[in-house]
Amino acid sequence: MSGFINQLLDNIPGDEAQQTKALHQVADIARHLWKTKPGSADLDLLAQRVGDAARDESSRIPLGESGLLEFFCSVLSTQGVRSTLIVQCLRIIGNLSADKDENRARVVATGCLPSIVSLLNDDSILAFVIPVLFNISVDYEPAQKAIYQAGINPELVSLISGPRLESSDALVNYVCKLLSFVATQEPEANLIHPATPFVLLSLADNRPLPLDANDFLSQASVALTYLAQEQYQQTFLETTGSISLILRAFSTACTVLDAPLDSPDDETQLRQVQTAFTATLADISAQPLFASSCSLDGPEVQTLQDWISAPHIALQSAACLALGNLARSDEKCSYLVQQRGVHKPLIAILSDCENVDAGLLHSVLGFLKNLAIVAGNKPILGDAGLFETEVLPRIWDLDTQIQVQFDAVSLTRLLLVGCTANVRRICASLCENVAAPHNHVRSCIPSWT
Repeated sequence: MSGFINQLLDNIPGDEAQQTKALHQVADIARHLWKTKPGSADLDLLAQRVGDAARDESSRIPLGESGLLEFFCSVLSTQGVRSTLIVQCLRIIGNLSADKDENRARVVATGCLPSIVSLLNDDSILAFVIPVLFNISVDYEPAQKAIYQAGINPELVSLISGPRLESSDALVNYVCKLLSFVATQEPEANLIHPATPFVLLSLADNRPLPLDANDFLSQASVALTYLAQEQYQQTFLETTGSISLILRAFSTACTVLDAPLDSPDDETQLRQVQTAFTATLADISAQPLFASSCSLDGPEVQTLQDWISAPHIALQSAACLALGNLARSDEKCSYLVQQRGVHKPLIAILSDCENVDAGLLHSVLGFLKNLAIVAGNKPILGDAGLFETEVLPRIWDLDTQIQVQFDAVSLTRLLLVGCTANVRRICASLCENVAAPHNHVRSCIPSWT
């Protein structure tokens, strides 16, 4: 039989229609062997030869149309199949699914994906299972939905969060991509591992030096995709060390990866990850659990305050947003200004004529507006130089950034309301030089709110 199988597969016609017809005969032989001699070496040989043929892109559609793909999917779904035949089935399914949506649809339709996902528990064949799942689901939403419903998220998170990680380290990038495929599926409690973002960020944070930018960005970006969803944020914040973890990972994205990367695509991904970190930190710092977990004299707040003076706009903006979310009571605002002097580096940013980034200025001014609500902070902020020509008046002149101008005038209004000392400061500043270019603020301050 083995000689006949080899002869048959060695003489498959080149014409696609004839090829499909000949492969139907191969499928009939495979079904016969499975029915009469399921443990035979002939079936293993046939599966191996089909898997080899599936590497040829021109043969993938005929092989799919022949019925062989559905047959080997059904074999894989059968209990008690020997591991050698499972590997060959995986080769066939993975190779035939590469870039062929027609074959991916056939795989999904057979219902074999839960069986493939269950094979993630077998370390001996992980090197086959994970790439096969990737080939089936990359750029194909029906398969992504199917593997999600088959429970791939908890399986993969368990794989990379325990002792099995060492044996699967070479496959981590595939794991991250698979997790990204199912990240935005409608969450169901039994289909998601609640620690997903923490595990992925920990993985990125623990990468050995020198840091591989692709590995770090891949893991961090998937973690942030999950963490952007509110249902993951609470569990993340409940995990010990989560806040310091995200601060470390964010810092790495801005400092360790600060040097030019290998390609424009890597640079683009880095900027996207930095932006995602900023948005995520803004979101989670607005959660009550974040505030209750961060003492104002603790290391997390110190890190955020240090970021305000860092030479990285992403870190500066994120620090202002996070600290601004923490500063939601008179007591906290007073402490940050009067005990920590947090306003001083903020004013330094505003006074630097090279700082024209709208996002940074908006976050700085927004934070200062929070701090300026407290009556006791108003004269301190005024005395620190906010009304000096190079500070708020400089921002008033940024006529290409209307929202930033609005923020600056709104802050000015807050500083003046109920604070005679600041009224005297701004009036004195205007009277010292009636020809000063910023004197137009006389008319604009009362009309802005």
